[in-house]
Amino acid sequence: MQDFFPAAFLNSIPPALRELPQQVRAQTGIALRVQEIDEAFAQRHPSFANAAAVLDIDHVQQAITIRVAHAALSPRVIAHELIHLKRNVLESVPKFFPVASASAAEIQSIYLLENALEHLFVVPEEIAAYPGAEALWAHDYAAWVESSKHNGFALCLHWFFLRLVLPYQKAVAEACAAHLNAMQDPYLIRVAEYLRRTLQDQRPDKLAMQQTLLKAIDPALRSHIAIGRFAVRDGRLIAERLIEGAWDPA
Repeated sequence: MQDFFPAAFLNSIPPALRELPQQVRAQTGIALRVQEIDEAFAQRHPSFANAAAVLDIDHVQQAITIRVAHAALSPRVIAHELIHLKRNVLESVPKFFPVASASAAEIQSIYLLENALEHLFVVPEEIAAYPGAEALWAHDYAAWVESSKHNGFALCLHWFFLRLVLPYQKAVAEACAAHLNAMQDPYLIRVAEYLRRTLQDQRPDKLAMQQTLLKAIDPALRSHIAIGRFAVRDGRLIAERLIEGAWDPA
């Protein structure tokens, strides 16, 4: 990290997070890189073309890169991705992955699903380190709720995040509820509220939370989702897939 940012920048990142790249390197031998989200990356990964930042973990190439849009670069954004890094590599939390047969649209939906679930853990830790981040997330979600007003799947994901992570941002939640009601689908409203209650009760068991989400989504999308995780074995980063309750190398 010191190769990319001046000391003053690093000093704005909480010490526990600042030490994560060294911890990851000690366990995997992989040095964390930070690079801009450029046109080449956006073309390869269109789902992340407009992202502020993304954690890019490539176990095949043994590379870990935080990719950041130039305009979004800040200690808070880097800290957010470092929390993802901790959970993905050091804690080996389970994740949703698209299978090879998934279409581009399905891949985007799967990443949206995984990000929504993982943010139930990451964003509260970010807000604890940067209290001003709550208002920034509320601002972002206000825009995402509005852009998702005809997408019931996305609105359900937004609903449980807003109620579980930003419970005091009532105006954004009310806008999300209004769009859900406007779709005139009582089943959709019941699903959104069921997810809020069930995920709240299941935290922090992410695997149980994943199973809940899988039951609630369209079977056509479900068939393109695998549950996997990153793990460190013999000093190398590998990917494992959950198959019949056991973790097997992917």
